[in-house]
Amino acid sequence: WEAERVERERAVAPAPPRASESQRALFRDWSAILGSDPTSQEARALVARWRALLEAETGGDEEIKRDMLEAFSRRRQWPDGMKRYVASLYEVDVDTWQRVTDFIERAAAHPS
Repeated sequence: WEAERVERERAVAPAPPRASESQRALFRDWSAILGSDPTSQEARALVARWRALLEAETGGDEEIKRDMLEAFSRRRQWPDGMKRYVASLYEVDVDTWQRVTDFIERAAAHPS
């Protein structure tokens, strides 16, 4: 399957990434503090940015936000191919993507 996908990408231009530059920049900032205290001031500031981005990208629609957060909370149950695809949007491997998203989840669980 992977060889076939690579061959198809060579034949045509790949689709544009589905993660915005804002999402990728925020992910890079999360990556930079990975391993630090999830209750730190810096982590709280990133949680605020993460929530603001979620608000902006959903247009404040509570149902869409809830659905996105539920999908995020179930990310460890996603099929491996889905995990690889999403990690690739952030230009990292699956292990790094999981460590960063786990850190985001821990940081977001703490009150601001």
